[in-house]
Amino acid sequence: MRNSFSVITTSDAIKADSSGRAQAAYAVTNTSSRPVRGLATVKAQGTTKREWLSIAGETERDFAAGATENFTVNFAATGAPAGKYPFRLDVAAAVNPD
Repeated sequence: MRNSFSVITTSDAIKADSSGRAQAAYAVTNTSSRPVRGLATVKAQGTTKREWLSIAGETERDFAAGATENFTVNFAATGAPAGKYPFRLDVAAAVNPD
């Protein structure tokens, strides 16, 4: 089954404040012609630690056909050295997220 979601971020890079905190905004669209319940997960990449990342609000949402939902990923790397810490937001159908 193909992925029914398009995930777009408003910025390819975010800058953390002096306490190591930042937020990234994403627009997620159901690209199918039917309603789908979507499950969002945030994936740490490279040297980013999973515990630095969280999704604000509900991670599982109902999407009407063609509907868009906004998600915010919170980044909190207090005490981490300056650097690049990549991550991504994935959204899949909740009934079969693999």
